Amino acid sequence: MPLEALGATVADHDEQPGARPSPLESALARVSDLHGAVEAGPDGLEGISPELAKRLRLLIESLDKVDAGLEIQMSLSDGSERRPSLTRRGREHGRALFAPTVETAIETIVGVLAAVEISDEFAKILVRPGGKKRAIPIVRVPADIAKRDIDWDVSLRILVRTEQSQDRFEGRKRREHQFIRLIAPEEPQPIELG
Repeated sequence: MPLEALGATVADHDEQPGARPSPLESALARVSDLHGAVEAGPDGLEGISPELAKRLRLLIESLDKVDAGLEIQMSLSDGSERRPSLTRRGREHGRALFAPTVETAIETIVGVLAAVEISDEFAKILVRPGGKKRAIPIVRVPADIAKRDIDWDVSLRILVRTEQSQDRFEGRKRREHQFIRLIAPEEPQPIELG
């Protein structure tokens, strides 16, 4: 394998060798800033990337599981020290930051029954809208209704409460359709409320 000689880089007269922070030091400084922002309150974290927000949420959840805090002592290349921490108060701020917002709407789902999962009290059904491959799950269907009133190979109209939630970083998206009632074939289409 041919090797090329690397020319030595010469620092400018204003630039001292080792004066620039290493990539590790820069990353740790960012972590320190992030911990400080969480400690300050949930409004201090505007503008962080969804990926960084996800990692922060995972850290906070991990610390919550063991009811622990986190403190790092850092000596920087400029001789200063930093001691970022993530305390119980910071974890509370983090939980508030990642609390999901929920939007609810009343909708009608039309399709044919694709699957039924019955437990003691409730069932989960899958309804396949006409011509679509993907079925829509509907939860909290009373088990007796799932056994008695929902037929296969018949077009169904089901009134549901649809809850959509996500955190402010667009993570943890969730959409759930909760059964309200079956709509009889002769019944007019209900007005959907938002």
